[in-house]
Amino acid sequence: MISTKIENHTILATEDNEVVGKIEFEQNNSEFRILHTYAYLSGKGIGSLLMDAAIKYAEEKNLTIKPICSFAVKYMERMK
Repeated sequence: MISTKIENHTILATEDNEVVGKIEFEQNNSEFRILHTYAYLSGKGIGSLLMDAAIKYAEEKNLTIKPICSFAVKYMERMK
């Protein structure tokens, strides 16, 4: 099972204690900027899992999401 956790401006996806993906972000005032999304295993939905965790985090903190990386931009466009 893949799980996520947030530490040091990074959302990590881990499976069996191995990092399988991550999102790097910046948080300035009320803005949550998604800079890079990495999925190290394809076909497991890691990017989507990471984006869901990022969105949840931003909503909990009342932050406006600003996607910068192309994956995050496309993901957010599909959510509209």
